[in-house]
Parts: sequence; structure tokens; C-alpha cells
Amino acid sequence: MDFLRNLLRLTRPLSNIKNIALILFAFYLSGADFNLKIILLGIISLSLVQSSIYAYNSLNDQETDRKNPEKNHYFQAVQYFGSRKIFFIILFLIVSGFIAGLAINIYFVFSLVALLIVNFLYSSKYTRFKEKILLDIFSGGALGFLIRFIASWFIFKISFPPILALLSLFSVKTAGYLLYKELDRGALNVLNIKNSITAVSKKTIIVISTVLFSLALFSFILMCLNQRYFQLNYLGILPFRFLILLPFAILPIIVIYLSVFKKINIKVWELRVLGLIFLLLLTIIIWRLL
Repeated sequence: MDFLRNLLRLTRPLSNIKNIALILFAFYLSGADFNLKIILLGIISLSLVQSSIYAYNSLNDQETDRKNPEKNHYFQAVQYFGSRKIFFIILFLIVSGFIAGLAINIYFVFSLVALLIVNFLYSSKYTRFKEKILLDIFSGGALGFLIRFIASWFIFKISFPPILALLSLFSVKTAGYLLYKELDRGALNVLNIKNSITAVSKKTIIVISTVLFSLALFSFILMCLNQRYFQLNYLGILPFRFLILLPFAILPIIVIYLSVFKKINIKVWELRVLGLIFLLLLTIIIWRLL
């Protein structure tokens, strides 16, 4: 039981539910024919590689996680397995992910390689982009998420992904990353870590994240309007009736801001659980709208 619990802590499989959402989003925008085998291979491959990244992150963050009550369980998982076993787990996940990815296409595999490079630079004790101003945002927030979407896109179509889809994902992920790290400001200051969060004020983070969330919502609205008025595939097209989803998109943003302003007392892991439940409910609503 201890083995399974710590393996789950190390590889964070529940966090890979985001991969399912990205792949289904890419599938819909691509207009490709439904192929369950390819979709499942994509989810498995991308999730295996992403889990290797989570394990590598925990390995390199063990000292900071040990001092952070919100992340101490990651430190416990690293202590349970030890560095040598974790490297073996990481290698196994990467190789397995690449083997599954090769069954899709080489462009998808190249995207997985890029994903690994960006995230390893983010976490590695030799580079530690996560502790460098701006580099932490681009590598840990926006860029890694965009590469995951591009990889998802290549599962179905070898072309440049829709512009508005990229813009919306870039904006929402960067804003979410800033607010997620803002919740860690106290721990970051105690550990004397200098990054984009500790380099500026909380007010600045709030303003930047608000602008980015607004940009993401605006991109979503344009993709919906695109179906009725423009029909420009390179922008990305969503059903016009998806505009009724706007209140559902705003709800989790409100919860995050309330957490940042300490208006509600909620832990990071509780936010993750609520996020997963929300994503499942939203998926059901979208399925009913299609």
C-alpha cells in the first residue's frame, strides 16, 4: 500500500486529466475523424511523459518540498523510493511514452522531446528555471502547456495549430500559474527563492493575471463568433452556442481569486480536487451541447 501511495504522489496521474482535455480539444478543432485507438495512444503517451516530468520535479525539489507543508508529501515519496529508483521510474515512463508515441507519428514524438527539455530545464538543479525571473513563467507555465497542446494537435493533423486556441491556452495557463505560485509566496519568501512571484508585489500578480484571463476569455468568444461570422479555420472554430459556457469558465477563476485574497480557506490539493471535479462536469455539459 505504501508503494502505491508514494508512486501516485510521485507521478501524479490525476494531474494528467488535463491531457485528456487538451487532446479532446485538439481533436475537435482539427476536424479529424474519430479514431479511439489513436486518441487512447495519445493520452497514454503524453501522460507517461508528463508523469516522468512530475517525478523529476519532485526529485529536484525534495529540499524545498520538505520545508513546505503543502508539498511535503512529494518529499515523502522521494524519500520512500530514493534517487536511484526514481531515475529508473523516470526512464521507464519516458521510454514507454515514446514507444506509444511512435505509433502515432514522429511529429508527436518530437513534441514530447521538446516538452521534456523545457520541463527538465525548469526543474533541474543545474538550471532551475523555476527560480529565475520570467524563465519560471515561460517554462513552467505557458510554454510547457503550449507544447502539450501542440503535441495533441499533431496526433490529428500535421499543420500549425489554430492561433486563437494557442492564445487562449497561453493566457489561461500563464494566469493560472501566476496565481498558483502566488499561493506559495509565503513559503517562497521563507526559502529565499527569487522568481517572478517574489520579485514583484501581490497586486502586480493580480493585475497581470486578470489581463491574461480576460485575453483568454476574449479568445474563446472570438472562436465562438468565428463559426457564425468569419469561418477562418486558422483562427479556430467553436460552436456559437458554446458562449453559454462563459459563466462556467468564470466560476473557477473567482474561486482562485478568493483563495489568493484569503477570503476562503482552501488548500492547494483541495483546489486541485475541485478543479478535476469541475473539469468532469464541464466535459459532460460540453458533450450535451455537441
